[in-house]
Amino acid sequence: ITTITMSIGAGLFTDYCDSSFPSLAGAINNAIANNINVVASAGNDGSETSISSPGCIENTTAVGATDKSDNIASYSNRNNLVDLMAPGSNIVSSKLGGGNTTMSGTSMSAPHVAGAVALMQQYGLEKDGDYYLPNTVESAYKDNGIQVENWIRIDVDDSTGSFDDEKPNLYLYHP
Repeated sequence: ITTITMSIGAGLFTDYCDSSFPSLAGAINNAIANNINVVASAGNDGSETSISSPGCIENTTAVGATDKSDNIASYSNRNNLVDLMAPGSNIVSSKLGGGNTTMSGTSMSAPHVAGAVALMQQYGLEKDGDYYLPNTVESAYKDNGIQVENWIRIDVDDSTGSFDDEKPNLYLYHP
């Protein structure tokens, strides 16, 4: 397991909420201590000053939503606790009972980030024989993402590429 994603939310918090949810904060801290990234949606109240729990727990990667034009989605909660943004508007997904459905929300954004984390962790395992630390992965996405207003939208290619320090081998054979 390299990542946990939580597309849930309750309440609105302007600051870290660990003391309001000590058991959940403890479980998240335990996951981080075991090298597992924890990703949570920021919520869909359109707040520019607050986010929902569990995104407000300090060691989570709180995720807000962008639309397909790289604008902050109007419904996305966002404040200084939001770590990353990801697409969340008009996302096509599987539907319970079969088929597809189109949905919007930070509950669509958080799985984008969790998937990106899993890809980077797989890259680390293949390249270096071990997984990256959770803060290393989050920092790579923050440092190599795309600026959208005051936040960073993930960029999987550039972020993963930032770890690629090997030059390709080129072999030419002349018949």
